[in-house]
Amino acid sequence: MTYIVLEHGVPRVVDSLWPLEVDRLAVVKRVWEHCKAFSADSRYELVVTDVPQITPLQRMLAYTIYNPSVDLTATWTRVSDRLTSDFLDAVRAGLAQDDDVITQWFGSDEVMNLLESASSWDELVLAVRCICGEHETNRTASAYVKRILGANRT
Repeated sequence: MTYIVLEHGVPRVVDSLWPLEVDRLAVVKRVWEHCKAFSADSRYELVVTDVPQITPLQRMLAYTIYNPSVDLTATWTRVSDRLTSDFLDAVRAGLAQDDDVITQWFGSDEVMNLLESASSWDELVLAVRCICGEHETNRTASAYVKRILGANRT
């Protein structure tokens, strides 16, 4: 199955949802709260059931010299049907927060144009692949970019 995963609004295509592996700093930042996944028909979030308490000393050390792995039980859980608007809103939020990662190949407006122009799940996956640079090596992705952004944009 193909999924689109968003971490802090940054989209990427994956073939499976992975188990969460974290270090102490990731627990402090509660990174799982910034992860979402989408399939053709569902939306998923990471549900963590055993968040460990981090002491002020452990927090300071995690930011400086000692940041060990932490055992955590996290499960990707279906939370709703997939709504394209949820996905687009999350990407917009990522672009507003820090667009440098998302805009490696395209500007913010172009990223949103590629995503908003997708008329099916397969096209949305293709648009995300384009945003991640696949348009440089994949003819189908390159053709999608040309169709949406114009012939001079690949």
